[in-house]
Amino acid sequence: MPFFKYYRPNVYFEKAIRYNELYFSANHELNDPHDLKASFYFEDSEELWATLLLLAPEYPTLDIKFLLDVDNRELVSKLNQLFKNSDFDSVTGSLYREIDNQGQSLLEIFSDHLKSDFTGAENQKFMSAMPTAKKAEACKGWLTALLARAVDHVFYSVSFSDSPLNPMMWAHYADGFKGCVVIYNSSQSDSILLRHNLLDRDGMNFNFLKVNYIDDAKRVPILQCAIQGKAKAQEAFLQKNAFWNYESEHRLFSAERSNAAVESLAKVKKTSRRDRILHHHTNDIIGVIFGPRCNEHYKKKVDLTLLDNRRRSGNKPFYLFDTQLTREGRVVIDTAKKQCCPTFPSLPGLPVPGEGMHQIIDAKNLRILLAELGIAQDHDSHL
Repeated sequence: MPFFKYYRPNVYFEKAIRYNELYFSANHELNDPHDLKASFYFEDSEELWATLLLLAPEYPTLDIKFLLDVDNRELVSKLNQLFKNSDFDSVTGSLYREIDNQGQSLLEIFSDHLKSDFTGAENQKFMSAMPTAKKAEACKGWLTALLARAVDHVFYSVSFSDSPLNPMMWAHYADGFKGCVVIYNSSQSDSILLRHNLLDRDGMNFNFLKVNYIDDAKRVPILQCAIQGKAKAQEAFLQKNAFWNYESEHRLFSAERSNAAVESLAKVKKTSRRDRILHHHTNDIIGVIFGPRCNEHYKKKVDLTLLDNRRRSGNKPFYLFDTQLTREGRVVIDTAKKQCCPTFPSLPGLPVPGEGMHQIIDAKNLRILLAELGIAQDHDSHL
């Protein structure tokens, strides 16, 4: 299934088609301030707390089960009562602030549930001689590292649509109908192979995920995420308010993972300095739909840029579509051509045609092609 991305006619679009770039945006770069943003909350579940306390830490040195009676149901119940239903914003809030807010109560709970007998390894024996207050502090640090697993991913996204002829999208995301829509191919499993460097041979598969439009709070369960991973967070970040449903969005996610144990000690979320730009294969671009107000000079520039790339990637043909804005306010494709990317000289002894070779697509074959690409349009509109 092809996916469509709207572009303004600027340097970012030109980089996207020349270098096969896809840029993954952070929350502060999106036009919806609630996008890639949710509320983390503590569930009311003693069973989840019991499961969490039995998890092995990332580093053996952080394991303090020999100090704390983690099987004690009263301990589990008190932790649940202390945190249940408290929440914080995924962007402006902090798990560590929430834990510190309950710091004194946590220390009291841990102090009351320390083991009386030492059960650790020989190299941990020194901890058994520590004062009760120090042992409680160690338990707090251990719990913080476990809970930090719930927030050790930062999500970034790149947006596509399955609706390439939406006039609101053309007006908003394509500079008032002057831009373009790029048609991207995907595998049968609706994924695309992306690489961190344009010259990399290997890459990673990223799935196109459909956005759900629901007027409801986006909430991420902390205990489930700490135990099971980032799936629940990703689910929340695929939700947007219903008034955005005209976008018919699908998105790719990139998640940056931090070291939960180290981060819990520093209490600062570390972010990467690496550019969030990934690269697809040249032939993943099936074609381009030009906006009704896109000028001929720019169309030619786009055509030649794609042609130049294709000549270094097997000369696979691509499609160029022209559109019109009807009196009813609809965007319709009225003409199309196939850039055949010829490899043979036009005449013996002459170079390959510099502008390629176009094949005009007639009305009948255009309807067939649009159906294959999943593009539906109103044939009764008046230009």
